[in-house]
Order: sequence, then C-alpha cells, then structure tokens
Amino acid sequence: MRVDMATGEILDVEAEVGGCAGARSAHGQTDAFACPPLLTGGESPNAGRAVIDWLSFTFTEWHESTLMSMMLDLLSTWCGRTVGAEPANGRHGFKQSQLLYVFHEHKFVPVGVIAWGGEQQRGRAYVSLNGTYCSLVADDLWPVVHSWVASTRACLTRVDLAADFVNGEYTIEDAVEWYRAGEFNAGGRMPKHSCEGDWLHANPIGGRTLYVGKRGNGKYSRLYEKGKQLGNVDSPWMRFECELGNRDRVLPHDIITRPTEYFAGQYKVCARIVDAAAARIRTTKLEGEITIGRLKAAVKTSYGRFFHVLRLMTPDHARLVDELAVEGVPSRLAKFALHEFLHPKASETPTEKGAPPWHSPKPSL
Repeated sequence: MRVDMATGEILDVEAEVGGCAGARSAHGQTDAFACPPLLTGGESPNAGRAVIDWLSFTFTEWHESTLMSMMLDLLSTWCGRTVGAEPANGRHGFKQSQLLYVFHEHKFVPVGVIAWGGEQQRGRAYVSLNGTYCSLVADDLWPVVHSWVASTRACLTRVDLAADFVNGEYTIEDAVEWYRAGEFNAGGRMPKHSCEGDWLHANPIGGRTLYVGKRGNGKYSRLYEKGKQLGNVDSPWMRFECELGNRDRVLPHDIITRPTEYFAGQYKVCARIVDAAAARIRTTKLEGEITIGRLKAAVKTSYGRFFHVLRLMTPDHARLVDELAVEGVPSRLAKFALHEFLHPKASETPTEKGAPPWHSPKPSL
C-alpha cells in the first residue's frame, strides 16, 4: 500500500502480512532486520466487546514540512472532531513534540502527543493516542486507521486492550482466583503480580487493583474496580486492561481491527470471559453518570445548606441555576461531554467559540 505523504490519501493497496516489514528511513532507504515473533490472537465465539484503549506507533514515511498538517487532518478524520496541537518540550527521546487536543465546551481535552526529530530516532515520527481519543473513533473508522498505519509501514509500539464488566459479571475476587489457578501463566511460569487499593478493608470503598506482569516485558495487565475508582462505592463494575508493548514482539497491524480476538489470546481466562464485556458506548455513559453523581454529592456536602437558603429567597429556580452556572465542563466530565451525552447538539469546533491559541489549519514546525 502506498500513501501520498502530503495529503495522507491512500494511493494503492498491496498485500502485507504482520506489522514488521523492514523500517524505511526518511530518505527512502529500507533497513533490514530480523522480525521478533508476532503477537497472535485467540478466538471469541460471539465476537465479544474488547476495545482499543490506547494506541501508539512510529513511522518513517513523512516530510517535515507537512507532518503536523497531515497528522492533524488524519486524526480529525479518524475521530470525527477537530484536533489541534500546541508546542511542548521534546519527549520520549524525540527533540520536538506537540500535545494533541480536542476543543469542546470551552475546554481543551488532551487526546495524545506527536513527536519527531533527534539523531537517535533515525527519521522516525511518534504518535500516541490516549483512551479519550480512542473512545471517539467509530467502529467503522478503525479499518481506516488500520489502512493508513499499514500504508506507512508504521511500527505499533503500544496497544491497550480493555474489557468492561459493568454488572459484576466478573469481580476482582474472580481475578485473584484466576491468578492463583494459573490462568495468567505463560510457558508454565507464574507472572509477577502486585496489588493496590483497599485490600485490607472489610468493606473496600476506594477500589482495588491487581497488576499482572511487568511493563518492561511487553505485556502488563490491570484488573481493577472501575466503578469504585470513579466514586460509586456500590458499583460492581470491573475493568480488565491489557497493555501490550513491542519489546521482544511485533504488534501486528490487524490488532487495530480485531481487538477482541487479540484480547482473547492474551491469557487462558480471556477467551472465556470476553463475551460478557459491555460495549464502549455503554461504559462511557456509565462513567459519566457515576462522576456526575459523585460531583453532586460533593456539592451537596459543601454548599447544600447555602443552596437551600437561595432556593427560599429565589422562587424562580431556573433563574437561580442560570445565575450560578458557568459555561464549560469539569475535567472529569470531558470525555463524557465529547460523546454528546449532555445535549444533542452537534460537536463544537474551535471556530464556533473562537479559535483556541494552539489551533491552526497549517501548524508550523
């Protein structure tokens, strides 16, 4: 597959297997190297509901004069929102970087980073997209992301896969039993683990997390009580995240369009449980509802009596709310707002409220 580096347009398609095809330098030269083993997927009998929750990759087919404008156009197309950038210090060993944002409800919502430059990087550019960005990509656009990644022979460096069990289908206690039963074992060896949270409390309220594996080994998993983490002490919601890195393995491009199969192939237990996982749109809405409930409780505790006095003094309650409200969305509700659960109007673009300082159709490098 070839791509027009000025516009990002796919020019033609050719068969390509896996995610390791010889890195091409910025000058068009191909560096031959031995590919580490491919990461393989499993099977989910009912095409379950694991999702991509983080995506990072590097690529070498780019031109400095068009890198930022090309990537902002592509990223905006993939997520259906206007993506902008603001300059930042170099990071991850790259000389230059820009932070990526979506502008919504008068707020800059961080969605990732792009970095490039530096002699040690051998002509690579780096893009990292967080969970908020990934949640905005519609199901029918992940194949578009896959096509572009394959066309540029990009190297996937991190992919997080997540499955949510919002109704207590599986619990953190189940996760502990899976570990003890050897269902996380690889090659017969018990992986390292650690625990964080209210494990010693009779009635844990802050949430518990079980970590399995080591990030430095390329596979690192988190199983945690997501609902309690968000502030709902009665929530049965558990999340299972598997963070995959490209150390000693190749992350194949088709993991982008087959997250459930690859989640199912990570551990013995994954294939058995993934079909009970909830759809992303449901979990995003639930996350927002729990956060709103927690914020309402905090406001009531701090200002409830004051609001009662105001209500007695102001018969027009709608007017009272208008007087107290400030336009914008709290940071903890930014992801919820981006999915337009707050109101049905079309997503805001920077130009509707005035361009934010970082936004430019053709950002300079």
